[in-house]
Amino acid sequence: MTFLSLAIPPIGGVIIADFIMNKKRYQNFEKAEFLTVNWAAIIAVAVGVAAGKFIPGIVPLNAVLGGALCYILLNPLMNKKAIASEQAA
Repeated sequence: MTFLSLAIPPIGGVIIADFIMNKKRYQNFEKAEFLTVNWAAIIAVAVGVAAGKFIPGIVPLNAVLGGALCYILLNPLMNKKAIASEQAA
């Protein structure tokens, strides 16, 4: 149970952060193009797990916030090409 409370919340944090950052993309979901692997999301989940493990406090809350904040910072840096083509369209 401890592992699950540590590993699952960062996934939700990344999903919430992605939705907040890309609301326009979700309006035409059937026409949207997605990356094969979103490395920013994978790294953010790992950082969220580490935040939940090592930051004192409420483990799931730390994990969600760590994953979401990391994704908000990494996504624009790692996916510049996808963001540029989306803004041009």
